Parts: sequence; structure tokens; C-alpha cells
Amino acid sequence: MASVTASSLPPADIIKVDTEGCEVEILRGADLSTALLVMYEYHRTEDRITLDQLMRDHGFVLVGGIVRSHWLGTMKWLRRGPGVEWKTKGDT
Repeated sequence: MASVTASSLPPADIIKVDTEGCEVEILRGADLSTALLVMYEYHRTEDRITLDQLMRDHGFVLVGGIVRSHWLGTMKWLRRGPGVEWKTKGDT
């Protein structure tokens, strides 16, 4: 099986990462400049803290997730900024 670095992947609008513990390394190396939505699973509390800060640093807002325990869960982040419009439940 061939492997590639995150930095060699093409930019994407939607990024989903579930790699059983390598999410931090992948998202740090990925080009998030065009992403509108990022979803990932985390497997350690330290990873969740690191990934939360990474997403905020790139202009994303947490819009959902499921916390199964303090060390396992899934998170959904959406970019909010100029040229990006999105609505939440209840918006008209």
C-alpha cells in the first residue's frame, strides 16, 4: 500500500479524517485554506485540545460533534468568514 503525506493531498471543500490517532499530524499538514467543513474523530484528550485550537486558528467554528468520553469523540467544524454563508436551525 502506498502512503502519501497530508501536504501532498489536493485542497478540498470537505475534509473528513478518521485515522485512529493520527488526526493531529494529518490536519497539521493538510492545506485547510479552501476547506469549508472539517470533520474528525479524536482518540486522546490532548488531541482534542490541539485540534480545537488548530481549527480556531484556521477560522473554523465548532458546529457539532459527539463526545463519547473525555478521550474519544467526533467533531464538526465549519469555516465562517467573508464569502461563506451558512444557516443554523431556526434561521430564515
